[in-house]
Amino acid sequence: MKQTLALKRHIPALGLIMLAAALSLRGLERELPLPLWQRALTHPDFTDPRQLVALYSQLPRAITAILAGMALALAGAVFQQIARNPLAEPATLGTSAGAYLALATGTVLFPGLFGGSRELTAFAGGAVATLLVFALSWRRALAPGALILAGLIVSFICGSVSSVLLLYANPYDLSLYLWGGGSLSQNDWSTVVTLLPRLACCAAALGVLARPLTLLGLDDAAARSIGLPVVWTRLAGLVIAVYLSVSVVCTVGVIGFIGLIAPAMARFAGARTLRQQIVYAPMIGAGLLWSTDQCLLLGAGGGREWLPTGAATALIGAPVLLAMLLRGSLPADPPSSGINMTARNRRPWVIVLGAVGLLTIMAMITLNLGKGIGGWYWASPEQLDGLVAWRGPRATGAAAAGAMLALSGAILQRITGNDLASPEILGLGGGATLALVILALLVPAAGAGWQFAAMCGGAVTVTVALLALGRSTSFNSDRFLISGVAIAALTNAIVVAALATGAPPLQNLKLWMAGSTDQVNAGQALTGLALALAFFAVVPLLRRWLDLLPLGHMAARAAGLHAQRALFTLVLLAAALAAAATLIVGPFAFVGLMAPRLVVHWGIRQPTAQLFGAAAIGAVIMLAADWLSRTLLFPYEMPAGLTASLIGAPFFIWILWARKS
Repeated sequence: MKQTLALKRHIPALGLIMLAAALSLRGLERELPLPLWQRALTHPDFTDPRQLVALYSQLPRAITAILAGMALALAGAVFQQIARNPLAEPATLGTSAGAYLALATGTVLFPGLFGGSRELTAFAGGAVATLLVFALSWRRALAPGALILAGLIVSFICGSVSSVLLLYANPYDLSLYLWGGGSLSQNDWSTVVTLLPRLACCAAALGVLARPLTLLGLDDAAARSIGLPVVWTRLAGLVIAVYLSVSVVCTVGVIGFIGLIAPAMARFAGARTLRQQIVYAPMIGAGLLWSTDQCLLLGAGGGREWLPTGAATALIGAPVLLAMLLRGSLPADPPSSGINMTARNRRPWVIVLGAVGLLTIMAMITLNLGKGIGGWYWASPEQLDGLVAWRGPRATGAAAAGAMLALSGAILQRITGNDLASPEILGLGGGATLALVILALLVPAAGAGWQFAAMCGGAVTVTVALLALGRSTSFNSDRFLISGVAIAALTNAIVVAALATGAPPLQNLKLWMAGSTDQVNAGQALTGLALALAFFAVVPLLRRWLDLLPLGHMAARAAGLHAQRALFTLVLLAAALAAAATLIVGPFAFVGLMAPRLVVHWGIRQPTAQLFGAAAIGAVIMLAADWLSRTLLFPYEMPAGLTASLIGAPFFIWILWARKS
């Protein structure tokens, strides 16, 4: 019986490794005839390019894939043991994204000072992100859903900030995109020499810590009662797991979900104890990453990389994460607070009028207050005539986009009952962006009408998929959000993969994805304003639906409402709003989260007032972001969409921190 179980534990690893080895041998044989293999290894001919490719590219690439897969799987097994959470891994805890953000910051902003401190910088970034995730979920006792939600949100924020930095890099240099996508391309053995000793040292340390880490599977009180220093043991495990993760990010870039899939496969194969998992999970991780990489090379032909390997693992891992959620692999959380239950304001329209007044003031500031070579100035009437032609369209477009994002977020939050639901977090912007990328590849000269239709289709598809997933999880708050962020990760991986190809039709999308408003012309601004006004005209008609749907479908039907039809109509409306706004300011803004949340915090519960108030606040936020984007770093300019996301990131973290069990 024991031999049968041991054989079962070996089957996934052996199968993947044999598949990867067969693919590698086939690829190597295509580059180098079989009779030359031994000569290339023992006495290489440096004048033969085939031998050089085999010796300094293909072989180190295969071994790098093995080492990186082992490191990520080992880190994932440790994270899952420490967090007592089967979904914990470097990508879902923000470790990889934090390390990548730190490295991108050093590479782009401080290239002269960066030098030999890459590993220390990456470790600091990964450690800070991981500690932030644990801190945000600590108030809910590290509840599984809360922990993964915090990790995915921190990863999302780090990715948004990294996108800002990519704008300051050479636009023709695809290395940062490939690095962010996780490229295993090699031209020497330096990566192997870097990874191998680090992996060996961490594996040896985990061998020593295997028993203390196993005891962490007990609750903290039981572990302390048998003399285990819980805090120090957990800290030691975290340091090792973070170090393994950042070592991979430093050498090959961000490769996600190997640390999720490999330990899960090891447990499925019968590895029950931590000691067994830290033996079998690295073997599975090595085979999984190696075989994935070789499949990409085989599909491309000639050994040329057409897709970063990390993007491919994200394409595999995000559906696996969704499948694990649907199967109930995530333990149940204690109930969390949903929509903030602040006292109802008896005069909601006074606050709405105040928000409109604030919008008027912000519009005046945007048009009149600026920064020039001589410093700050307020435009005179004569100067304003010339400035309106430049500032007017971008300000109008930003305000319209902010209002539409806020409306979309308010509708989503009401129909889901979730205060973190927003088009940015639930992937509606990502779905719209993916649809636009596909359209740009198929029809490079597509007009604005086709772009809007494609983006609506992408946003609607994501929203319908989310609602279907929400039904399967009974609209559990954290699981619903995790599903949305996983879909956003999937769409983002496909977009990154497309951008990494360097296809000419996609080059103009990079600045748009960051949310730049300086290219908005008068026609686009008026179109955005007309769409926003058309959506506003529909809002009063939605009052009954938005009043009844939050009570549940049974109550809505009892009141005579066709709940399914109303829900589908609202979903279409939210998706169209998100698509129209994304077309102007890109997929990252967080306005759809901030504006509705602020309105609810001020006690506005009545649907019509809530939607109009959120729209006004959303317009104010985007106008402020547009104004800051052109004055904050004058004479340089940041995209308004990403300026709004930088404003929204601390706000988002505050909401996560404020959510209690």
